[in-house]
Amino acid sequence: MKRGRRSQILSVPAFAGFLGLGNAKEVKMEKATLAGDCFWCMESPFEKLKGAQSAVSGYTGGTTKNPTYEDVCSGKTGHLEAVQITFDPVQTSYEDILNVFWRQIDPTNAEGQFCDKGGSYLSAIFYHDENQKKPAHYNRYRSGSGRDQFLKKVWGDSGH
Repeated sequence: MKRGRRSQILSVPAFAGFLGLGNAKEVKMEKATLAGDCFWCMESPFEKLKGAQSAVSGYTGGTTKNPTYEDVCSGKTGHLEAVQITFDPVQTSYEDILNVFWRQIDPTNAEGQFCDKGGSYLSAIFYHDENQKKPAHYNRYRSGSGRDQFLKKVWGDSGH
């Protein structure tokens, strides 16, 4: 993922280790990579989460290695603007991160997000391990996007 702006919060275990407090327990940080809307707009909500170490904007999902802003805007690379959140899973769960994500996007808009239009502004979840791929997340997406309700309205129970 090509990096844009970077925001960091010093974690307590790292700070305690710096002070020479040898009993500080090392925390295994996790990552979540989410696309939806302008990446700079997506950083702020995740930076505010307890346990968020960083929210880094960049491009992901495309075919060009290290694309520039102009490359992505051309629509030829297949990249999405995304934010990669590094977080402490003890303080913030992946589900908490997804709950923030759902409130930042409009998954029913096939042309982009809000006033940002184009393929690079589409919403997507890029999972890092099998735990992040669990069907419950996709069920939430289907339900939260209105897809299931629409299919039921149009097709009845045979639409599922």
